[in-house]
Amino acid sequence: MSRPSNRASDPSRDAFAEAERRIASWQKGTPLDLVIEGLKQIPDSIDQLSELTELRLARRDDFGSPFGATQVIDLSPLQGLTALQSLNCGYTQVIDLSPLQGLTALQSLDCGYTQVIDLSPLQGLTALQSLDCSYTQVIDLSPLQGLTALQSLNCGYTQVIDLSPLQGLTALQS
Repeated sequence: MSRPSNRASDPSRDAFAEAERRIASWQKGTPLDLVIEGLKQIPDSIDQLSELTELRLARRDDFGSPFGATQVIDLSPLQGLTALQSLNCGYTQVIDLSPLQGLTALQSLDCGYTQVIDLSPLQGLTALQSLDCSYTQVIDLSPLQGLTALQSLNCGYTQVIDLSPLQGLTALQS
């Protein structure tokens, strides 16, 4: 007679396995939702999704309030996702946006409510139309100067004092 295991389930391991399942079953043309409680790391297998255009690591309701987020810190597995147009990594533990540097198709980035400080990795993302970096540690908006497609910017509740880097952004509406 076999005895039941006394080992409790590891939420982080279970979350990672669920993320791998979702990546493996992803269908072209659909968003990939990795909003999984306990997820701390994005599986490297995501790099196989070269046609992925939308990735969610967090969700907001119709009023902008979070109702799901991961504990992901490292965005490095996303480096090769050059078709990615929309990334929601708000309400995560993300600090460093440098893995996004080569994602030139990125049009929408929500990194609000994270520990992000430096926006300079976004400098070459000329397709970026919407950026939410509210409730972060951001101080300097000068990396956004050349982002002429930027239409919407939320930098509320940051340490930003100088808005002059935004002067030449004629598409900026809000």
